[in-house]
Amino acid sequence: MIQPILNTLLIKPLPSEGVSAGGIYVPESYSARNQKAIVIISGSKSKFKPGQEVWNIKDAGDELLIDGEKHFLIKDFHVLAYETN
Repeated sequence: MIQPILNTLLIKPLPSEGVSAGGIYVPESYSARNQKAIVIISGSKSKFKPGQEVWNIKDAGDELLIDGEKHFLIKDFHVLAYETN
């Protein structure tokens, strides 16, 4: 497995939803700009933890295929928002 360094994250994109939790239709153009993902592994200096859901800039970072699934290595500053419990 890959171990990101410092403030780097290994994330896995979550499937895009066409409708928000409040029932609002999310246009395709909006989905193309931003992306929701789950943190798989975080670097030692990252403020995000594995399992945390984040919204990141879609085209940020480097794409990796792990077991045939898309993952991305991104920096903390590519995260626009995160889910709190």
